[in-house]
Amino acid sequence: MKRFIMLFVILLSAQPLFSLNLNLNQVSFKKNQVNPVLTPKGYKWESRCVYTPAVITNNGQYHMFYRGQDWRDRYLGWGYWNISYGISSVGHAVSSDGRNFTRYTNPAVSPTEGSYDDRGCEDPRIACINGRYYITYNGYSTSSPSTKICLASSADLVTWVKHGEISGSGLFNSKKHGALLAQKINNVYWMYYGDSDLWAATNRNEPPTTSGTPWSGWALANNGNPVMLRRGGYFDSDAIRSGPPPFINNGDIALIYNGITQDAGLTANPRFKGPFINEIGWVTFSNTNPVKIKERCSSSFIKVTKFFEQIGNVYNSVFASGMVDFGTNFFLYYGAADWCIAMGEGKGPQPAIPRNYYVNDTSTSGDSWCSAPGSDDNDGLSPGAPMRSLAALLDSYAMCGGSVVYVDKGSYPEGNISLNNITNAGGNNYFIIRGTGNTSSGSVLDAQGSSTVCLGLQNSHNVKVLDLHMKAATQGIIQLLHCSNVVVSNCWVKQSSQHGILIRNSTNLKVVANKVGDNTDANNNFGILLDGYSSRNYFFKNLIWRNGWAGIEIRNISMSNTILSNIIFRNAEEGIKVHAGTGGGPSIGNRILGNQIYSNNTSNGADKGGIRIIDNSDRTLIRNNEVFGNIREWNIGLRNVKNCVVSNNMVYNCVVQSGGENVGLGFWNVTNCLIKKNKIYGNPYHGIKMTDASVNNILENNRSFNNGYDGIQIFAASHHNRLYRNLFYKNNRDGLRTDSSQQTVVLNNTFFGNSQRGILFDNNSTSCTLRNNISQSNARSTGDYGYQTANGSSFGQHQYNTAYGNGNTGSLNFSFGLDATEIQSNARFQSTITTDSNFLYLSTDSACIDAGSPSDPVSPCDASVIDMGAVEYYNGGACSLLLFLWKGTEEDKGFSLFPAGGLVLEISGLDMRSRFSPALFRGAQVRSAGVNL
Repeated sequence: MKRFIMLFVILLSAQPLFSLNLNLNQVSFKKNQVNPVLTPKGYKWESRCVYTPAVITNNGQYHMFYRGQDWRDRYLGWGYWNISYGISSVGHAVSSDGRNFTRYTNPAVSPTEGSYDDRGCEDPRIACINGRYYITYNGYSTSSPSTKICLASSADLVTWVKHGEISGSGLFNSKKHGALLAQKINNVYWMYYGDSDLWAATNRNEPPTTSGTPWSGWALANNGNPVMLRRGGYFDSDAIRSGPPPFINNGDIALIYNGITQDAGLTANPRFKGPFINEIGWVTFSNTNPVKIKERCSSSFIKVTKFFEQIGNVYNSVFASGMVDFGTNFFLYYGAADWCIAMGEGKGPQPAIPRNYYVNDTSTSGDSWCSAPGSDDNDGLSPGAPMRSLAALLDSYAMCGGSVVYVDKGSYPEGNISLNNITNAGGNNYFIIRGTGNTSSGSVLDAQGSSTVCLGLQNSHNVKVLDLHMKAATQGIIQLLHCSNVVVSNCWVKQSSQHGILIRNSTNLKVVANKVGDNTDANNNFGILLDGYSSRNYFFKNLIWRNGWAGIEIRNISMSNTILSNIIFRNAEEGIKVHAGTGGGPSIGNRILGNQIYSNNTSNGADKGGIRIIDNSDRTLIRNNEVFGNIREWNIGLRNVKNCVVSNNMVYNCVVQSGGENVGLGFWNVTNCLIKKNKIYGNPYHGIKMTDASVNNILENNRSFNNGYDGIQIFAASHHNRLYRNLFYKNNRDGLRTDSSQQTVVLNNTFFGNSQRGILFDNNSTSCTLRNNISQSNARSTGDYGYQTANGSSFGQHQYNTAYGNGNTGSLNFSFGLDATEIQSNARFQSTITTDSNFLYLSTDSACIDAGSPSDPVSPCDASVIDMGAVEYYNGGACSLLLFLWKGTEEDKGFSLFPAGGLVLEISGLDMRSRFSPALFRGAQVRSAGVNL
């Protein structure tokens, strides 16, 4: 900060009229490194505490007038000592640089016995009007009312005379903290004051110059009503008190003020005694109507952060009352914890220049960029002069595209680091914050549990955050609000008491190769939360684990986001959740692709699992994921959604827990969804469950096997669903069971080796279509059929089906009348691996070949005539993809479409690259002759 001192001294005015041109939303404030600048001293009148400074400049000197308090009992008068109370006077100190002050021995303004201020002269503010200096202060007295706003004046800042109460009419009785605007507006003087809400008063008369003469003529503004009220839920929820005298900023009236709120969380810390916290904000009023608010800050811009601000006569307090103006910047002075005085520099936005910046801890051991330890007295512009604090660096300069901040190896105990309103030209012109690595031995930003966020970006664009380790904030380690084109990569984000990464109203973000987790299961709310109209964001190759709620949650009309190739495991609730949120609209068009999602819902909550899509979410794509080992109630679950696609996923081994159904794929009240080419196996309950009025869905080319109950159950008024070319085998109950569901269409499916029936239509499942299916070797007892109706169920039509070797062979394996086109014949599954009968295909002489209905919309296996079943056959030379039935011991846990050894290809004279990607056959067993793969 030393680099600014000379400039400021030159700009000092002998009669300052505050007139700034600042965007107060963009003002940064940096506290002085040598704070506090004034502490209690041995003089009797200021021996207990010094605070509430008023500061003004004259002839190159800073003059501070401050409240000093002694140790005497303020109730029993002079001469009686008691450590609990004291009497206040207004002291005087001077400085040439605004930081180092020399005190006058005696106070400038002292109480007068038997008068309006006999118990203390408190909380001064100072203004220069017509070349004379005026101090307003709180007079505290033994007579009623105990407080009133009083006035003293001086021509030379040394000798002061009193003018008593500023209005002899008692207008301001029991009111405090009068702050005068030093120039007239609408031909009157204005004063803002108050001890709870904020009031204003006006006066057409000039201030007095003669001792004992009051400043009369004051009248309440705004019809006697407050001009600014307290706000529940904000930093000023319990009280508002004016700060330094108001000033003109961009043509309007600006007032820095003090807000008090009850902070119950602080009482749990034994260091903090009081339940309240005092911090500093701002407001602007119209220059034509000074009671009309034009803009008001949403949060305090000066907060309690230092030890000397936390502990004192009033705990957790920064209280501003003095300000010196430099045109574009200012010094602000404040009382800290009501026992000492501190100051800092406020700066408006500076011109942005692309350049490199450097931050370092107090050591150079193992450093990558810096050649010296960090200090906030450095300028941070070279490796030899790094700053110590990233927050201080960002506060000191205007950042822009093309700049890089290098945060060297070390631990940085700081949080609430803000990066706001960064707007760049686009393209590759990024502003970059780069650490040395995301491990605990890299660049570590440690919020220590006392900061809301570790790093927050707001209204910022074209920013990269790379290679940092961030931990221990209370609400989002990284927060991105109203941002676009931001990259967060190779960061470790952990130990937040709420969310790891919070994204709201942001677009085109790339969150790549980060670690988000390493928390206890009850710690984070979400690993990554995507909220409120966030769209076209991309999450790739992140490791997300052990978060307190979902690993990734998308909600509140967040659209067209892509979650690709992440590993998401052991989160307390879902691995991935997509929904509307509280009061939000549906999330639309999101894509969940190629992720590995396992062992989620460690809390064993109902309706959770691996992937959960709910709340009218529309057009979600779930493809090529491996989802396994999730706990109650499904690996992948969709409820109350439409137009979704679930394809090419491996879904297996949902974990058995009490109170849940533990299904592989669960669909509740879904409409117009496509469920295609999924492999579902080893789940304790159903492989697929479709229920609660799920209608007009297509299930095509899925394989559901080795599940604890049915391969698929369609239940509870789920009508008009269609099953094409699926394979259901070796499930512990039925291959397919419909229950109270009508007009189900079952075409070209194979039901093989299920423990009970191949298909059961139960409980008034009517008007169903059954055609071109194979049901073979399904048996538990002689009462089990290949195809069975029960309890009022019936068919609209059934044709071209075959059944063989099922439990009840005495009635052709059908529990209903046989159609003339249906056959009881061995489908003749064969294997090219003679030692393993599970690698099956239809042999050339199978009764199912060319035996189906030529009018079906499903493509035939041999590109000629419709065959029965979902399997293809080997014809001795032409291209044939063979039936692949896996043993439970050979289940694949990779991302390839087929397991190692699980596909047998008999191909002759074809270039398969024209039809299939070779990657689909990674690890497959291939037999070929003259084939180019």
